[in-house]
Amino acid sequence: MTDNTPEALVTGWLQPRIERKCWADPILPQPWDFTAPLVHIQSGPGSEVALTLDAVILDVDVYAARADNAGNIANRVRAELQLRLPGHTWASGLTVSAVRVETLPFWSPDPKVFKRSASYRVWFHGLLES
Repeated sequence: MTDNTPEALVTGWLQPRIERKCWADPILPQPWDFTAPLVHIQSGPGSEVALTLDAVILDVDVYAARADNAGNIANRVRAELQLRLPGHTWASGLTVSAVRVETLPFWSPDPKVFKRSASYRVWFHGLLES
């Protein structure tokens, strides 16, 4: 995976802000027992709007051994993405102009852990380099 994908960029931006492990790789880290919560960010379906404007859907799953941890972290992620990510510019000049919640955090079935899932549309201005 390249570090310039939308999910990798947002994961790198988010992790120090919420002080929790954030993961953008499609394969979850092994072994991970979720006693330390994990935020997993992946690109969902989206469409390119123009050469210098991308509206990307990011699916965010929060896994935790305790329900309250999963819920609290999902709410922190939502606040960071909605309130603080817009206006952020990376060194490459890529800027986030807006973030919209597509799906509020909801309980998602997982037989081994507590999992909260949500989707966010993020508007990137500039060139996403691959």
